[in-house]
Amino acid sequence: MHAQSRRVAGFWLIVICAISFFSASSVVALLLQRAGVADKDIVDAKYRQAIADPRVNLIFLGASLVDMGFNPVEFDAATRMRGQCTYSYNLGIGGMTIPEVLALLKRLQASNHVRYILLAPTFWLLDAGRFPNSIRSIDYFDLPNALTFAAFVASFRKLPSSVEQEAFGSNIAIATFRHYTNIGLVRLLLTTKRNKYYFEYNFWEEFQRQTQLRGQSPSDRSNYSSGEIEAYQIGLRQYADERERLLAGEPAARSQMNEYLPDDLFAFFMRAVDIARSITPNVIAVQPPTTGFVQFEIAFVARLRSSIVRGPLFLDFSDSREYPELFEAGNRHDGVHLNARGAVIWSRLLADRFAELIKRGVVQAPDANACAG
Repeated sequence: MHAQSRRVAGFWLIVICAISFFSASSVVALLLQRAGVADKDIVDAKYRQAIADPRVNLIFLGASLVDMGFNPVEFDAATRMRGQCTYSYNLGIGGMTIPEVLALLKRLQASNHVRYILLAPTFWLLDAGRFPNSIRSIDYFDLPNALTFAAFVASFRKLPSSVEQEAFGSNIAIATFRHYTNIGLVRLLLTTKRNKYYFEYNFWEEFQRQTQLRGQSPSDRSNYSSGEIEAYQIGLRQYADERERLLAGEPAARSQMNEYLPDDLFAFFMRAVDIARSITPNVIAVQPPTTGFVQFEIAFVARLRSSIVRGPLFLDFSDSREYPELFEAGNRHDGVHLNARGAVIWSRLLADRFAELIKRGVVQAPDANACAG
């Protein structure tokens, strides 16, 4: 009897200690957020910037392809010329994974002024699971997000070659532990280390510049040596040939694409579409102009072209022969990303295609008073 009483008392002691620990941890987390930790997480900072402005009625989510390539100012100028006024925000973030997009979309459900959502998924990115000590990963990996991300990694049949050796299981566990214990957040608050994926540095000065561009991070690179241009053009021809082969519908090509983008992996994108549709019926999938990780990107194009997919409206800019100006070396930062000049061209083309969807009646027109803003 006494032994049972001790076990019961021990159980309740553990429960009380756990509740006390997590309560104290939550208070510490709140204090750290107010001390400036949130300002170091570009995902959270850009999200707050996007929803703070009630004029924003279009949000484009994606990774660096969107972050560098979508110019909201040029896009809005082009739609305004057609009387279809948008006020857009570039919520593209370098290295952003599809599970992070899911989390952002759930937060966007609280917004009541977003009328259009554009989605450009990058299936081959797994960066949140690679940097467990970064503020971005620590902020993201609560328990539900940890389970979602683990399931996302498990859905790959063939991991991208760049991350095959990553210890995702232990990285997710470390980031989740740090999320609930705040271990490491004080160090991150003080860090000034720069990282190209915005994972671990005080970017506030840079972000302030971005707010003037409504989230875009344009690249000024436009000068290339003759050797670089030649190498790029060779790679571009190989990309165009491979794209054509994969989309030809041959059984071997379909089998190869299913290896890279199986049903379980594609289902994560469709979850994003479903959440976006709970916010607005005007959801558009976009394939940016890129030559990187062709198997993943073209498998995505093939799936959305398929009549059996209940996918969203789809705008495809992956064909270098249809959109040669988007793939000219002078308009590129590299084979994967556009530079600032290329971003202007793409954003205007995107506005043209967007206007066509409205003209066809498959996307709702903006509110009449949107042009007054």
